[in-house]
Amino acid sequence: MSELVQISEAALLALHSMVLIAQAKGGWVSVHNMARRTGASENHLAKVMQRLTRAKLVRSVRGPKGGFLLADAPEKVSLLDIYEAIEGKVNNAACPFHKDTCMLQSCIFHGLIGKTTNELVRHLADTSLASMAGS
Repeated sequence: MSELVQISEAALLALHSMVLIAQAKGGWVSVHNMARRTGASENHLAKVMQRLTRAKLVRSVRGPKGGFLLADAPEKVSLLDIYEAIEGKVNNAACPFHKDTCMLQSCIFHGLIGKTTNELVRHLADTSLASMAGS
C-alpha cells in the first residue's frame, strides 16, 4: 500500500525526539535513550539532533551525563518549526514531477497539491510541541 504523504525518516525522528525531550519536563535526554525509544540508530539520531541544535530548538551537553534539553518552552515550538529545521522551508509551489519548471502549460495538480500542502503546513504550524507531548 502506498503512502499519500511521505515524511523523511530524519523529520520523523526529529518530531519524535522533540516530543520525548518535552515529556522529560526539563530533564536532559540522551541520544542513547531516544534511539532506544524510537528504534533508530544512535549515529543517525545524533546527526538529526545536531541539526535541531543548529536550529536552536534544543541545547546540548556532551559527556556521559549529557544530552538534550529544549531551548524554549514546548508551547512556543510548533511541529512546523521542527520539520523545517530538518527539511528546510516548505515549498507549496513545488512540481509534483520534481522538475525545476513545470513542463505543462497548465498543470492539473498545481491547485490541488498547493492547497493540500498549505493545509498541512497550517496544521503543523498550529500544533505545538506541548500538545503532542501531552503537557
